Amino acid sequence: MDATGSASHVTLSMFYRHFCEQTCSVCQSGYGDLVNLLTWTRCCPACLQKRVPELRVATAASARRILGLSKGSIKTLPSLKSVPGVFSMDEKPRAARVQVVGAQSALSAFGDADPESAQTADMVSRPGLEFMACCALPNYDPLTKRIQNGVSCAGCQLVVEAGIDAQVVALRSSRHGLFDRRALDAL
Repeated sequence: MDATGSASHVTLSMFYRHFCEQTCSVCQSGYGDLVNLLTWTRCCPACLQKRVPELRVATAASARRILGLSKGSIKTLPSLKSVPGVFSMDEKPRAARVQVVGAQSALSAFGDADPESAQTADMVSRPGLEFMACCALPNYDPLTKRIQNGVSCAGCQLVVEAGIDAQVVALRSSRHGLFDRRALDAL
């Protein structure tokens, strides 16, 4: 969080609250192994892949250009500077650092658009940037005092590449407890 400049708007209590959660805050059904550093929202890869409006990201430059926002307006929005790396389930490398903002925040600052609309968010956001604004966040169970890092596998990658609805796969998996540490420990 410090490397991206996003640490300043997250309190320790906010961090701990999300650290103790495991469900995606967006769909309420997937395992939320990621956190959006702009909105501090726990989310699942399926919601990022679907590009739900509340997780969409825009470059600060595109928000300024497309929406006509001033530099001052952009500075008031939660933002971060991306780090070079490989992002998304499509494994797209990004070498340059780029300043990004939440698309909904930019649209709210613009004022004339419905920030909840996926169509409106398409105006400023580009596919793949959502993953740049997220990082993995394990979850902690205060009752068992155990940390769960989540499960990632080649099967998840194949689901995305095949275009299968990851929400359906996650629902089926959660019924069988495949992604739950307690269920794995019981095996």
